[in-house]
Amino acid sequence: MPTQAQLLAESYWSREIVTPEVDWLGDELCRRAGRPRTAFGSKGNTAHLRGAHRSQEWIKRSQYCTSRTYTVQSGLTAEQERHIAGVDFTPGAWGTASNRALMVAQTRRLVEALKSGRLAGVREVIGTLDGRTVVGTRSDSSTFSSDSSHLDHWHLTLDRRRCRDQPLMGRIVAIALGDDHQEDELFCKFGDTGPAVKLLQYRLHNCGFAAQLGGVDGSYGDKTAAALKAAMASIGVTDDGRTYGPEEMMRMDIIVARRYGGGQGTQGPKGDPGPQGPTGAQGPAGPPGNVTVGDVIDEIAQRLTT
Repeated sequence: MPTQAQLLAESYWSREIVTPEVDWLGDELCRRAGRPRTAFGSKGNTAHLRGAHRSQEWIKRSQYCTSRTYTVQSGLTAEQERHIAGVDFTPGAWGTASNRALMVAQTRRLVEALKSGRLAGVREVIGTLDGRTVVGTRSDSSTFSSDSSHLDHWHLTLDRRRCRDQPLMGRIVAIALGDDHQEDELFCKFGDTGPAVKLLQYRLHNCGFAAQLGGVDGSYGDKTAAALKAAMASIGVTDDGRTYGPEEMMRMDIIVARRYGGGQGTQGPKGDPGPQGPTGAQGPAGPPGNVTVGDVIDEIAQRLTT
């Protein structure tokens, strides 16, 4: 196994990118699960010499890589070649029965979502479905084996083209933690129908995009996409309007706040005066004047006779 110094001597190691979206995934999983940030990992250590915890650039070029094909994809941009596509999460205390129970529940939810197409953008899920054996599941529902560490932490291999996909990260959090019912009530995409679409349409209508929207019918079609696209453009964001996920929701919140947040309030009543400040220091003596003693005596005499 190469040393850290040997790996760092190659530029490919330091060029690897953990995207802000993947980093947010780690923050959010740990925050909502009440776990320390160390419970989540993405960039691999010196033991990870192949696979999704390494960038594709590193896999192709490093002399220390042990597999030039595993997790390699075609058609990536130069930046995507540098993305780390593996994520690990330990839901509880390592090796405990409670962690195994969490592992079973979260792995089952992730695998079920992967098989049903609700995790498009995830290529593999590795974990345990029974607390005793490890199973890896691919997006085509085929399975494979992996090492026993995945009894205590689950792993996802992301599509390297989707490592900047914020809605996907939100979906992973919701599904893993069992909050996907809430996600269904809030988020939607082109082709969907139902309450989540209506909620989006009402927000677009009330924020001034009724002309593009056409109406509130609960169906996410071309007009809803056009209205959402226009809404995003109003705050300088380029978006095709075909997905309404966590990031789009936050941006709509900004639009709502700008439209209905109100202007500057009226000035309140004048407050009581504050206490008097301390007396300042005496200034320097002024220059001598032109008044003589005789002038003073004449002034006094004149006042006494009037």
